[in-house]
Amino acid sequence: MIPKVIHYIWLGDTMPNELQNYVNSWEKALPDYTFIKWSMSNWNNESKYPIVRDCLANKMYAHASDIIRLDVLLSYGGIYLDTDVSIHKSFDSLLDTPLFLGRIYRNLLGSAVIGSEKNNQLLKTILKEYENITLNEIKYGNRFDTNNSTLTYFFLDNYNDFKLDNVNQTMNDGTKIFKKEYFEQPSVNSHINYAVHHYMGSWRNKTNSAFEKFKVISRFLIPPYIYGQISSSRGAKKNNRFDVYKKSATNLSRDFKE
Repeated sequence: MIPKVIHYIWLGDTMPNELQNYVNSWEKALPDYTFIKWSMSNWNNESKYPIVRDCLANKMYAHASDIIRLDVLLSYGGIYLDTDVSIHKSFDSLLDTPLFLGRIYRNLLGSAVIGSEKNNQLLKTILKEYENITLNEIKYGNRFDTNNSTLTYFFLDNYNDFKLDNVNQTMNDGTKIFKKEYFEQPSVNSHINYAVHHYMGSWRNKTNSAFEKFKVISRFLIPPYIYGQISSSRGAKKNNRFDVYKKSATNLSRDFKE
């Protein structure tokens, strides 16, 4: 059973007002949940994952957060949220699931919303890989460049029936994977959305490119559902390496077991 605890992480200085507003709205949407903000002042598993300190020293805050979020879910159970997520309905109907997550694109798992029971074996197995990775593996590799990649490769390697498609799935161990409209992208049927990820990218280096300016303007001019579909289609094309990997990984057909 997943406890009614919301975990979120902030590793920088003062949280921007726009993100703080999202966080403040969670308590109104989930009045019977407990909320825990994690930072380096209260997360104390650094000795097990020294890569976190290396990431912080290189201002790779999102990559440090990738590891911390999985670790706190393993240690305490609950639901992790990125700070740029808005909640649209209660997660109560999902709490009897051992682990749930959603797709960000057709061919890529998301990590802005992850729910897990305490001591989940799948998370334990993934975190084991993080104990000895190097900064170069994160900077220049494919498997650990983001949690999204790490999770997607893990499911491709360990679940025979995992699909690179925008469908709901229940895996052999009870893990549930939901369509991108559940936690990430706006849906034309708003009743589907438990949450929406707004992709503020507080960890990214800001640019003034024409495309970045176009994205900002488009958010105001295009209906959210249409903008989400365009963004999702573009994201799937950029991540076609997973489609290629799935086709070539014929020797990795096995089911994950505890």
